Amino acid sequence: MIWEKQISLENYEPILKNIILLKPTNFEEQKEAFKSLLKNLKKEVSLIIVDGMTILYRLDLAEARDNSKNPNNIQKINAQLAFQMKTLAEIARKREIPVIVTAQAYKWDEESKLVGGDILKYWGKCLIELTNDNNKRIARLVKHRSLPNKYLSFQITNEGVKKRGWL
Repeated sequence: MIWEKQISLENYEPILKNIILLKPTNFEEQKEAFKSLLKNLKKEVSLIIVDGMTILYRLDLAEARDNSKNPNNIQKINAQLAFQMKTLAEIARKREIPVIVTAQAYKWDEESKLVGGDILKYWGKCLIELTNDNNKRIARLVKHRSLPNKYLSFQITNEGVKKRGWL
């Protein structure tokens, strides 16, 4: 696989043995994956990455909105996402393990909005928005406790990520 080699160009197989990959297919499985994470979290863990935190959340939320028979479902789904983000924040703070979460975003009236909205904004201590407009990639620091908003232009190549400069 290509991504395996991108982790480390040489001798990447030992690294793969230390990666736990969870691939839930619905929001209920994502909930169970978090329970599993908490049970199996060991001191040897040095990084947690949750790629696509809100993909399955968004699907459940859309289904709950379409099925308006039980309005409490929307509240339960939001509460579960908040619990998951809280769990990651506690792991990061108490165990000093870095946590990276990616989430979907969308444009509304020329402003970027996160799927999961205020839940992600509240629990996320540092928010970085990544955009790709005709291969012009920009990282924008949206939220940080001690740094001002910044923009960085970058390029992704076969050799890695190359900084193009601050905007």
